[in-house]
Amino acid sequence: MPGVLDNIKEIGFVPLLIPTVALLYLAITLVIFIRRKKKQSATEVPSSQPYSRHRTTRELNWYARRKLVDLLEQIDQEKFEEDYDIVERYLRTIDENFLLVLFGEFNTGKSYFINAFLGEEIVATGITPTTATICKISYGDKPKQEIVFHDGTTEVVADEDAVWPYLDDEERSNRIDYVWLFQPSKKLEKLDMIDTPGLNSLFTCHEETTLNFVYKADAVLWVFHPHQGGSESEKEYLTRIKWYGKKIIGIVSHKDIVKSDEDISLLTDFIRNNFGDLIDRVFVVSSRQALQSISSGDQRGYSESGLCEVEEYLRERIIDRVKRAKIEAAIASCHKSALRVSGRMKNEVSEVRENKILLDSVSGAISKETLEVYEEICQQVVRCVEGHFARPREFARQRIKEIFSWKKIVYALFLGREEVSFLTDEEFFGSLDVQEFESSIRGIVRYLGRRAGEMFKKVEMELMVEDEKRKREGKRRLGAGSIECEIAALDDLVWDDEGKEALVFPQKDAPEAISVHLSVKDICRSLGKSVSEARKEMERKVFAYILGWEWTCSVRIVDRLVKMNREIKNGLVGYLTPYVLEGSTDRDEVGGGIDSLERRIKKIDDIVDDLAEVRGG
Repeated sequence: MPGVLDNIKEIGFVPLLIPTVALLYLAITLVIFIRRKKKQSATEVPSSQPYSRHRTTRELNWYARRKLVDLLEQIDQEKFEEDYDIVERYLRTIDENFLLVLFGEFNTGKSYFINAFLGEEIVATGITPTTATICKISYGDKPKQEIVFHDGTTEVVADEDAVWPYLDDEERSNRIDYVWLFQPSKKLEKLDMIDTPGLNSLFTCHEETTLNFVYKADAVLWVFHPHQGGSESEKEYLTRIKWYGKKIIGIVSHKDIVKSDEDISLLTDFIRNNFGDLIDRVFVVSSRQALQSISSGDQRGYSESGLCEVEEYLRERIIDRVKRAKIEAAIASCHKSALRVSGRMKNEVSEVRENKILLDSVSGAISKETLEVYEEICQQVVRCVEGHFARPREFARQRIKEIFSWKKIVYALFLGREEVSFLTDEEFFGSLDVQEFESSIRGIVRYLGRRAGEMFKKVEMELMVEDEKRKREGKRRLGAGSIECEIAALDDLVWDDEGKEALVFPQKDAPEAISVHLSVKDICRSLGKSVSEARKEMERKVFAYILGWEWTCSVRIVDRLVKMNREIKNGLVGYLTPYVLEGSTDRDEVGGGIDSLERRIKKIDDIVDDLAEVRGG
């Protein structure tokens, strides 16, 4: 051992120092690298990762912003203007101070509460409904009062007393949006408060302006008066506020005028039972006692006032974590908006699909009726053509009988004719009354028009019954107004577009003369047998010719009337389509619209699930 120690002393400490310093440097580098990685993970927000309760406020802010941007992209601003404005406003103001809004009916003690909460008389408490206006209280290095007008302009006033001339003057008061007070209070460094006029004040403009602040509120303090708290009007307003996803804290004022602790307990129980889930917490406060205790330094009186419980509640949930509370309020309200938009879009899809099914049913009924009309048209046309061609057929029989009489045959032989002919002439075609024929066809057209009118009345009645049913069930109704349809002048469809030619015998298709020739020599060679066969041959040719024209006329007329019937059907369906589908004229387009809506609903529902997970976290 001594030899080893002597060798170490002889070598010295330099060789040992080098690896020791290297190891120390490596350890320091590793620590710095790990800390940088932790810092980087705290600032980056992977868009694909779900929310976790371990996220920092900064991460939550990034995540919420991204989800709100995605939500805005899916909301139709025109259809859902209110919810779009809510999401857009939160996205724009998410980095601003937390906004705490006091609501309540007139003269419940809202202004007293604000003064007690801030520890000094900042807001005037002796105002009347005629001078009431919205008051915003924010942090400022020194006290200051500004008047903010509806057009966005502002005016700084010297002191609080200078505000009242504006409020007393009705014309100037109507131009005011709100009064903005600035105070150097630490409680206002990250918190803005809104004092609203009473919701039962004398002027409805106060209520409308006050309710507009529901959009902007991150949380609501609802102030009840112990002698009038729990009214139906308050319940109605609270329901509307909760509809926006706001956190509502109940404040029962004027604790000092309640006789006993038992009465206070009964009062709070009544409010909790009457308003259910509308209110998150209820406190009973004497703002007057709290303010007096602060001025005199009476800690016991301040504790008895009940304000300390409210302050502790607000400090734990808002003031000490105001940034995160702001983000959570935005997420809660936007989650509500997303749910509303998704629900309304699903109802819209359901209603449009229901309307499409209704239109398909109506179109099917019209098509069925059209098919029945088509069968009747064919039967009527066949009977009509057969009836009008009866005269030409009878004329042909008489003419053939005359030609094949022995007298005519012998006469032909003596004259040296070699054949017997049947030629069409004016007399033959004159036996077909074309004008009467056209008139009969127009009778069928008029019948078609009557059936179209009956068809329309039947469909109209079904749609009126359906519309009345929807009215009773509270569903969205069909097209506005009554159904009116003007059937086109059907007689005009009888004529061609060019030349206005007749339906039965257009000039270009007029019948040509037929000529049937039989050899007289053949007739004489076989005597009676040949004459009979010749007569049958002529009859076959002549009646085939007439039958051909019957068929041609029938086909022409049926085609034209079927086309008219189809145009009437398409016209009815085309007219009813925008009535049933709320203005749309293309069923395929409606189907595509349903698919598009369902895709957007799916995206909104995904955002709803994400925001719900954030709220749960």
